[in-house]
Amino acid sequence: MKNLFLFLLIVIGLSGTGCLTQLTQLTQNLAPSGEFVNYALAKNGATAVASGSTPDHEPGTVINGITSSKDWDKGEGWEMSFQREHMRAGMMRYESRMTRKEQRGGAWVEVRLPEPKRVNRMVIYTLDSQKYPVSKYGIYEANLQVWDDGSWKTIARVKNGKVEYLTTTAGRTVAKGRIVLRFQPILTNMARVMVFRSNDRKVTDKTYSSTVEQNTARIIEVELTGYDTIDPAENKAESELDNLLKQ
Repeated sequence: MKNLFLFLLIVIGLSGTGCLTQLTQLTQNLAPSGEFVNYALAKNGATAVASGSTPDHEPGTVINGITSSKDWDKGEGWEMSFQREHMRAGMMRYESRMTRKEQRGGAWVEVRLPEPKRVNRMVIYTLDSQKYPVSKYGIYEANLQVWDDGSWKTIARVKNGKVEYLTTTAGRTVAKGRIVLRFQPILTNMARVMVFRSNDRKVTDKTYSSTVEQNTARIIEVELTGYDTIDPAENKAESELDNLLKQ
């Protein structure tokens, strides 16, 4: 879908009532059609898998539509404990940054849709309540991803407890109990929260080159949303708009 700023430039640059009328019709055709829905629900056919979990907090709970943390003690939400090696400065090896990150330990929960859908919004709910505040039980370091054209695309990352938006200019915000990511529409059937470090962590071992930490990742719910119906005429409208720009 074309950027609104681009539309304004087109309007300014076009001359003639006919072109303006044609442009208006095309932009109307490009408006989203259908109902805005959350595809990442079990009732919509979604499934959830994880790298592991504790017995009372299985991954299937992140797609049941419950976003509140109040029933955590009753088994709501996903949880996994893991060890992670945190390398000291100057001790990094020569592998790629992502390879090093994943090989040193982490935990992930993944939502899978029954078929690809075009989505433009992902929401992650982490454990956050009066009893379990996000400052002690939330995410400290993570990659928030969607599957795009055969590989994982990182939409945003959490670093030092703050969300870094990679697809917008939103900058950094504190990783609170509800993390909302908006991005250009992507046709996908999977989304993943890859946790490397949590606020709930403690050092279990130290060496000259690294520190080993025990972490526990906790996610209440993952939403992946878009418009339920994509008008077949939309792609045609985009092509017509491109042709209009070339005139």
